[in-house]
Amino acid sequence: MKNKMIILLASLICLLGLSLNQAAARIIHDAEYYILKAQNGERWAAEDEELDSKLAELKAKHGLDTGTLLDGEYNIACRTGLHCAPLVHEQIGTAAIGGSVRIGIGPFNTKLHIATAIEAIGEIVSFHKKNN
Repeated sequence: MKNKMIILLASLICLLGLSLNQAAARIIHDAEYYILKAQNGERWAAEDEELDSKLAELKAKHGLDTGTLLDGEYNIACRTGLHCAPLVHEQIGTAAIGGSVRIGIGPFNTKLHIATAIEAIGEIVSFHKKNN
């Protein structure tokens, strides 16, 4: 679960125009992280690959539709659009589809909130596959 949150945050950082390498260079891990990584690294890698695939599929879809589904069907607060960064969206290729979907993660979110959002995104990807 912790790894999925890190991936989701890293994806959001990419949408802001930073590379993953720049973001990863700023992260300082503690000993607990390395212990958990040794215990769960292979599972995390598989989950990372699955989530990356789902995020790539969503990127190809209309962000505004995805945001409407997240809000209306799953009661997940999110923002859609260019997020005051139209040039970034032109650069990453999302301007033509109206931008992206942004889900804010804060100190009051629980693991259940994050898991629900990830599950909802997976269901939306499955819906798009069946209907496109």
